[in-house]
Amino acid sequence: MIASPFSEGPSQPAPRWALTREFVLGEGDPEVEAAFSKIKAVRVSPNGNVFVADARSRQVRMFDRDGRHRKLVMRDGRGPGDVTNLGEMGVLADTLWTTDLNLRRLTQLTQNGEVVRTIPFDQRSKGAVGEPASVALAGLLPNGEAIGLGETRHIIFESYERGIPHLLLRTSRSAKALDTIGSVSIKNRVTIFRDGPSMILTIQRFSDAPLVRVDGNGARAYVVDRTVSANAKAAVVTVTAIKPNGDTLWTRTLPYPPRRIEKSAADSFRREVERAHAGTSLKQRDREKLAFIPPHRPPVSEAIVSADGNLWLRREEGQAQVEYWVLNRQGVLIGSIVLPRTTSVMEANGAHVWGVETDADDVPRVVRFSVRRQ
Repeated sequence: MIASPFSEGPSQPAPRWALTREFVLGEGDPEVEAAFSKIKAVRVSPNGNVFVADARSRQVRMFDRDGRHRKLVMRDGRGPGDVTNLGEMGVLADTLWTTDLNLRRLTQLTQNGEVVRTIPFDQRSKGAVGEPASVALAGLLPNGEAIGLGETRHIIFESYERGIPHLLLRTSRSAKALDTIGSVSIKNRVTIFRDGPSMILTIQRFSDAPLVRVDGNGARAYVVDRTVSANAKAAVVTVTAIKPNGDTLWTRTLPYPPRRIEKSAADSFRREVERAHAGTSLKQRDREKLAFIPPHRPPVSEAIVSADGNLWLRREEGQAQVEYWVLNRQGVLIGSIVLPRTTSVMEANGAHVWGVETDADDVPRVVRFSVRRQ
């Protein structure tokens, strides 16, 4: 039975929260300072250990609650506990889990970083028309299942070319589809151009395709509709919480004032697309059509579900500072934080926030902040 969704926007501005910088994880440790180049995820286990995943070095490192480096948990490789292409990382109860997109497997670890088991993903060579041919796990559920996204074609490029929505699925932890609970648009996410045997992918810088995030402890998925509004007076972000059986728990609409894309940013992306297709058979006028540049910036640029179950929405990019909206499990806007654009929130609980700061050379480091709520 589908639950009756209800919508409601914020009746008043969210309370402004403030962060106080406490310390940098692994500061002064040469091994740590040389290890990070593209931090993908930060997760905190119930005993306070902090796990940091770096996509470029293909490593996961563990720190204690005071920020001291304890050990290298996962490294580049193909053996048990190794990783070659990190997909997602999360904490469910007292278990840390990661997925590997290349090796097609799920690895579960204790909260002290020891490997518990490795689960190969369900390998499907083909399926009936409309059935998912490939599934990517988005989050684990307490009952031994998971939520994932599936493409309905064997070649992922075809789904983007034809705009075929991805399926929102209830799955096993081996990524076997059990039930379809919805679909998610991929419009404006990627553009593909085939030039003979070559294929050029354009990742849309200003994509407004929906974001899907999973709260495993709350056994739900969040779908963030961030479609750029053509009507500035009616611009809203819509967040929907969905149970694993497809029932809607609630829907919230959050009004916002649209901000136009700066000419310099739009021109920069056009030049990027031009360079990518230089020397191809694509005509100049057709190259310009490959860049999705709406009149306004997408209202949300990223979303995370924090350890305490709150949903953090990172607002528009393009300015020196960026705002975060914080929604609780009931969809109530309970706070907002303004941070420098060089700082990204990666994890949070009731008392602390872990963020990634980048310096002038784009070198990242993980910082723990304390939270002061008004």
